Amino acid sequence: MRVVALVVVVALVASCSFATVTGPRSTPGRYLECTSSRVMPVADLVAGATLVTAGLGVAYYDRRVEDDGSTGTKTYAITLPAIAVGVVFLAASQYGASRVTRCRAARAADRRWTTP
Repeated sequence: MRVVALVVVVALVASCSFATVTGPRSTPGRYLECTSSRVMPVADLVAGATLVTAGLGVAYYDRRVEDDGSTGTKTYAITLPAIAVGVVFLAASQYGASRVTRCRAARAADRRWTTP
């Protein structure tokens, strides 16, 4: 149970989009301070895809090389946390991309952000 809690804490701390990407405020007429850069969501996407792919690759390779099942517990101790953290990164990427899209749409609708 401690391992699961540790994996969740590390994933939430490491997912950049949850912490650094801000969406537009709902107050009309206010200066739109929000994140319009897609750098953090893309970084989360790359990290999440890498972790999930690596976890699945290790599980597949271990099953293919050692067919006797003796290393299954060790493999799952590595692959399941990697996949779980990767899924959190992918969720953070989606969350950040959604906020960035809303920010860009709000800025496009606000005349102060359009160039004359």
